[in-house]
Amino acid sequence: MKSKMFWTLTIALMISISLITLTPIYGKKPPETLLTEEELAMAAAVGDGSYAMDVDLTLSYDPDLNCIVDDLGRGCWRPAGSDADDAAALWIKEEMERIGLQNVAMKPFPCHGFTYNSQPYVQVKSPITTGEMLGAVPSGIPGTVQQNYSDPDGGITREVVYVGLGRKQDYIGKDVEGKIVLVDIYSEEMYWSNFPHMQAELEGAVGLVVHWIEYQQGEGFVCTHDSEARPTIPMITVSHRDFAVLKDLALAGPTVVKMYADCEVTIPDWSHNVVGYIPGTTNPDELIIHGAIFDKHWYGFHHHISDVSAMLQSAKALIDSGYEPSCTLVYVAIGAEEYGWTDTLNAWAIGSHFLAHYDHPDWGGRTRAFVEVLGSLKEDYTVYLGGQPGTYLWRQSVIQVINEFFTTHEPWSDYYVPASTWFGALPSTWIDNWNFGTSGMETMSCCSTGSTLYQGMYHCQNDTGIVSAEALAMNAIANGINTIRMDRALLVPYNYGKWADLIEATVDKDAITTAGISTGRIYAELNELERIGNRVWNLIKDTTECADADAVNALMMQAAKEIFSLIIVGGWGDQSMLGHEHYQVDTTCLREAIEGLQEGDPYAFWWLADVYGGWYAYNVDYEVYYHFMIECTSPDWQGITWGDQGREAHFTDVYVEFNSLLEKLMTGDTDYSAEIASLQPKYETAVENLEDKVNKLVTTLSTVNDLLKAVEALLK
Repeated sequence: MKSKMFWTLTIALMISISLITLTPIYGKKPPETLLTEEELAMAAAVGDGSYAMDVDLTLSYDPDLNCIVDDLGRGCWRPAGSDADDAAALWIKEEMERIGLQNVAMKPFPCHGFTYNSQPYVQVKSPITTGEMLGAVPSGIPGTVQQNYSDPDGGITREVVYVGLGRKQDYIGKDVEGKIVLVDIYSEEMYWSNFPHMQAELEGAVGLVVHWIEYQQGEGFVCTHDSEARPTIPMITVSHRDFAVLKDLALAGPTVVKMYADCEVTIPDWSHNVVGYIPGTTNPDELIIHGAIFDKHWYGFHHHISDVSAMLQSAKALIDSGYEPSCTLVYVAIGAEEYGWTDTLNAWAIGSHFLAHYDHPDWGGRTRAFVEVLGSLKEDYTVYLGGQPGTYLWRQSVIQVINEFFTTHEPWSDYYVPASTWFGALPSTWIDNWNFGTSGMETMSCCSTGSTLYQGMYHCQNDTGIVSAEALAMNAIANGINTIRMDRALLVPYNYGKWADLIEATVDKDAITTAGISTGRIYAELNELERIGNRVWNLIKDTTECADADAVNALMMQAAKEIFSLIIVGGWGDQSMLGHEHYQVDTTCLREAIEGLQEGDPYAFWWLADVYGGWYAYNVDYEVYYHFMIECTSPDWQGITWGDQGREAHFTDVYVEFNSLLEKLMTGDTDYSAEIASLQPKYETAVENLEDKVNKLVTTLSTVNDLLKAVEALLK
């Protein structure tokens, strides 16, 4: 399922809050303390986090850095391509230079611009008159002012019709031509707002008023996101409370509502990433990259402006403490994370994609780690340090140092709960780790966490005043310790034996062998990866001197680049997966459907709903299904998004067969020969794709094993 709930909430479910009793496995220090003088000096330079708080307040509320100003004189909204987006990038550039980062540059990248010119609203005109209901427009949707059927003042005043989830079956018996529809957005059923939006347009509606069932948990919260939709008819989000009023009126009788939004979409347009450096001394060609986000919905005081605030605080503390890194430290303020493109399933994380894959493809293969700096909340009481399996043992060690600092230093020692770390997973497409990972580097996320204060406020107007300087300081210090430890490591601290565990868990032996493909080569290479990966790790952690350190590190980082080349995005919910996983599912579902139909099972067609994207064959018209599930995932589809460069799986079009078989079930027709004949070549294509990805997996594992054998030879 698709659920882009704020990442800190996901982290809170992942981490186990427990005491760490493991013996340090890397970077051993005298028994009286694990902390180095450099780490303590960095933490002292962070101080009480007041610098980070000043940055957070400025980037969240300064009217000059935001699109519009609220009744309290504070700014809000900063989508990609807006004047506010440009102003914030310039402010960050100047601030990076002021704190001492070097070679600072604003790096432009193409996007589809989006600008709020005023605050959207919805108002009932009859049978009663209400006040203006607070609204928000999903990014990439033009406002009512930009429509040629608008009222003289730029609004759209029409009758409203409630259409439930906005599925094709929800329109049966309803006349919505020239009207506004009320839609419950529920991603469990309809993926994202682009599906009901396009369906409404095809039905003849001139606008949508919606609420998000999952996200805006408070009755008065107004949530918004990227739309992923075509920039056509307007759509405004309102709160649960206001939507209930509109729905009840519409169900009771004819109701006329006015929508008003002045939001512009500009294609093409530009946004910026801002990059600054602390040059390395002994290994300047090796990088440790830190990233944080500066575009936002609403005020964004926590999500995401506290991210970039904590990152700048951490960089400033390293500089102020006189730290001289061995590697080059890179700090990136990332644009267009929340939204950057229209008419795509991959509308977010555009800035990091362009930076990692177009501006700096050279970073992959020479970066020790990309660390995404995530936000800080009042009442945070612990630290999260996540990542992929290759850094699991490394992170176990570093988290002990972090725990020691916060349990022995005020004010955190009064409440800090020592953190543990979790095994790891593939990078999520919902944060910028995805793009840096797929460009070929191990990625991590580091932040303070523990508070539940943000719950239900994701992308809502309530994200204001919920960050503390103390939590920002915790965040900056944790990131600083992690950075110093990674930088001072003689050898890149990866264990690829741990990757073997994750990869093996993705292999569905039955699905692959039933498709006629051998799995023997996969398991042979995985077993070798586990053995050689663990042997190399033991050598790395015990090595204190190495004349070939540069060569070892180059081989280890190249291995990272090879491993991450396996990762694609595919399936329902923007899932990050290895290439073979998508086709394991599709081959199984297509085969089961065909065999069931051959046996005369009238319900076998339901297997087609489980083919990736197949569920929408039931919910929307073919034009909607084909556009988003087939056309937008094609390698030929235009757009600078993270699904390009071969990162999308091939989606199988099963719409015609699904609906034909559904009709036959309703009528009692048992002749399935046409559908079987149509599905058979699609199954064969899925098998070919599965075999191709299995071969890619085997080849990559073999290459990584050879790289690790070369490392072992250098370290013995």
